[in-house]
Amino acid sequence: MARGSNKLTALAVAKQKTPGRYADGGGLYLQISPTGSKSWLFRYTRQGKAREMGLGALAVVSLLQAREKAGPLQANGKSTGWATCPPLTARGG
Repeated sequence: MARGSNKLTALAVAKQKTPGRYADGGGLYLQISPTGSKSWLFRYTRQGKAREMGLGALAVVSLLQAREKAGPLQANGKSTGWATCPPLTARGG
């Protein structure tokens, strides 16, 4: 069964208040802290170790922008396994 993507909607993101992580698919997550701040995370695995990369706060990065930022990272990981270009390098960080 294929993994779904684009599970979140802009309205659902705006309304969600409960702290936790909410998957959009393809490694992209909305993270809500206990204080209520919202940010975007891209989760991936490199050399068998789980890693996370912040893509920005919701106030600065919209759902569409987060998907656009995660897209090349998802494609890069699937094609190269990040052997030569891990996500942080691809992001410029």
